[in-house]
Amino acid sequence: MKKIISLLLLLITVSAYAGRYDYHLVDFWGGAGYSGMVNNYPTMNGGINYTGSFDSKFIGGGGGLLGVGYEYRYKKFMLNTGLEFRLFSSKDNLFLDSAYHYSGAGMEYATQTKHYRFNTLSENQTVGQVMLPVMAGATFEYWYFLAGVKLGYTVLGNYKQKGELKTTITDSWAYDPEWEDLFSHDIRTSDYLQKGKNKFGFDATLSAEIGLNLNPFLSKTWNTNNQKRKYPWHMRLAAFVDYGLPNMNVSEDVAFAQVNADNITTTSLHQSQWGSSRLNSLLVGVKFTALLQLTKPKGPKPLNPRMVVYAVDSETGSALAGTKIAVYNEKTKRTAQKTTNAKGWMVSRYPAGNYRLTPSHSGYLPMEPLEVVHEQDLRDTITFSMKPEPVLSYMVVDAKTGRPISASLEFTDLATGNVAFTAATDSAKTDASRLKLTYGHTYKVNVSAPEYMADNYEITDLGSDMKFSLQPVEKGRTYIIQNLFFATNETTILPESEESLNEMYEFMKDNKTVRIRITGHTDAVGSEKDNQVLSEGRAESVKKAIVERGISADRIEVEGKGETEPIATNDTEEGRAKNRRVEFTIL
Repeated sequence: MKKIISLLLLLITVSAYAGRYDYHLVDFWGGAGYSGMVNNYPTMNGGINYTGSFDSKFIGGGGGLLGVGYEYRYKKFMLNTGLEFRLFSSKDNLFLDSAYHYSGAGMEYATQTKHYRFNTLSENQTVGQVMLPVMAGATFEYWYFLAGVKLGYTVLGNYKQKGELKTTITDSWAYDPEWEDLFSHDIRTSDYLQKGKNKFGFDATLSAEIGLNLNPFLSKTWNTNNQKRKYPWHMRLAAFVDYGLPNMNVSEDVAFAQVNADNITTTSLHQSQWGSSRLNSLLVGVKFTALLQLTKPKGPKPLNPRMVVYAVDSETGSALAGTKIAVYNEKTKRTAQKTTNAKGWMVSRYPAGNYRLTPSHSGYLPMEPLEVVHEQDLRDTITFSMKPEPVLSYMVVDAKTGRPISASLEFTDLATGNVAFTAATDSAKTDASRLKLTYGHTYKVNVSAPEYMADNYEITDLGSDMKFSLQPVEKGRTYIIQNLFFATNETTILPESEESLNEMYEFMKDNKTVRIRITGHTDAVGSEKDNQVLSEGRAESVKKAIVERGISADRIEVEGKGETEPIATNDTEEGRAKNRRVEFTIL
């Protein structure tokens, strides 16, 4: 006992210096329930000239407890002790049938038997104890549990036996027919009542309780005001069970139902020479505890509220693992990079404040930043429904028949001027091909195919379905070379014409059997002779540029038409610009 108390005092002393997670409470409790002193009565044995039987039925009773104590908490761990008074009662119904056989005086051959029978005999025990509980357990948000021992001493032990004692006599040998239940002047029926005290000693009781922390179930207003108190209250409700083994001291060395001639003496059955001096005490019930918090933990600081983000595909609704979330803190001006887990969730703790969240995921369109007011009790999930980057659907067809053809496509990113993607189509494939380009970029695509005239397209809407139509190469057909620029009144080709010259080269390279005639045209400004010379010179310049790229000169003819074949009016600048052109004709 001394060692237990010393250990308890040591724990309390250490707890005062335990650091940033502990605090202390004073608790007051009360409880009530079912109780009993559980006994195992042995069968009474007979003696000389004596027979008898004895039995009992345990009934139990009611009990309660009151206490005050101290509770120490470290994080979720709890240690509880104090002083408790327990009062409980127990009832047993008893059954006794005794007989004493003797021979009458002067009647050596006559036999009489006296019977002593108790009717409606019962015994009530009342026990009061002072206990020192030593309990340990854990507490969580909504529930808690404690288990341990209660050490103490029984200070109150009363008993009362009450019943009806009936005495009868039988004579098994008589001149008349057998006499039975014959009453004499000292044979009677009388009430039996006996009271006394039991002397109990040290008691060790196992104890356990499990219940609810009531504060989380109370209103938010009550909890807010309670936390503002200097000494906040905590309340809990639990079911408990105490099971012990008290010691009883027998006060008188007498036997129950000891027959001596015509009288019977008895004391409490619990102290009979046939009974045990150790009884099992039981108390089961409901317990309410109010705790006054004396100190508040010095730390750690309350956890920051959780920020919960969920990223999903806007079309399928499936979770997007690996989505990057840029969390910008408006107060600190810092950005934290987080990533969603395999189930598409990002759960992190951040101080309350204003944030800007920007999600990004490869293959999905960027989203505008989301302004978030992050609060202590924020429980909503921030969901980012991300839209996949659009995919370009395309196919290349014959401009006359509409049938798919095998072609090559070259996508040039106009932002960089570099070729970003190349692709090809198959004439046997009747459905559209798909290609994912970088969202927000503009592309120029060059489409070419053997025996077809190459063409250029500009793509701005990546989510559109495009059908590229190529004109088949036909003898005698004439085409204007687009985006071909010359110095004013000169045959010199300007650098910005390189792309068009390269396309001419690619066309001649892909169609090795094709021969062409390059024809130059001018507007009507200047003399007719000068314009004729200028048109011939420009046609020669184009031929030279293509031959320099690797095309045989034998496949190219040139001519100049001067101002003789206008395609627009020469009275406007716009018309004159159209007339200044270079064409080629398939031979």
